[in-house]
Amino acid sequence: MNLSASEISKSIQEANASADDGGWSEWDAVDDVVERLLDRHGRDAIVTELRDARDDPIIAAVLFDAMTLSGRRLTEVFSEEEIVSAALQYLLAVESGAGLQDGAWAWSALFQFSPESSIDTDFDADEHFNLLLQLLQRAPLDDTVLFMIGDGPLAHSASVPEHFARIQELSKTDSKIARAWWLNETDGGRLAK
Repeated sequence: MNLSASEISKSIQEANASADDGGWSEWDAVDDVVERLLDRHGRDAIVTELRDARDDPIIAAVLFDAMTLSGRRLTEVFSEEEIVSAALQYLLAVESGAGLQDGAWAWSALFQFSPESSIDTDFDADEHFNLLLQLLQRAPLDDTVLFMIGDGPLAHSASVPEHFARIQELSKTDSKIARAWWLNETDGGRLAK
C-alpha cells in the first residue's frame, strides 16, 4: 500500500462500507491498514507523508494508530487545539452514532490514557490532564457529554493525587467540572437517588 492519503482514506472507507459488521469495526480497518503501512514504510515515513492530510479524520485515525503503536506522542503531529476539537466533535456526535468521521481518534486517545500505565505514550499525565481541562471548558453543560468525560478520562486522570486535588478545587467554582465529577461519582446520577 502506498503512502497516499487519498488512497488510504478511500481504502478504509471501502472496507467499512463493505463490512457486514460480523465483528468488523471501523478501527479494525484502520488497524489493518496501519499494520501494512508500518511493515512496508515504517513509522517515520507514515508520519512524514500523512501529517499534512490530518484534517481528514480517517487519516488522523491512521496517524493516531501508527503513533500509538510506535510509541510517539500525539503532540508531535497534532496541536492541542486539534485534539480537543476532534474529541469534542466526537462527544457531540455520540447520540447520533459517532465514528471515525467524527474525531473518534482524539476521544480514543483521551479516554484510553492511564497515568499508571507504563505503555501509554500518547501523552504524559500532566499534558493529558490539561487537555481534559480544555475539553471541559469547551464542552456544553450536557450530562451525556460531561458523564463521558467524568467517568472516563477525568476519572483516570484523578488517580494522580495532584490532579485529584485540582479537580476538587476547580469543582468549587467551575460548574462543568463539578457536574462531570458528580456524574462520575454517581454513575451518571443513578447512585444519587
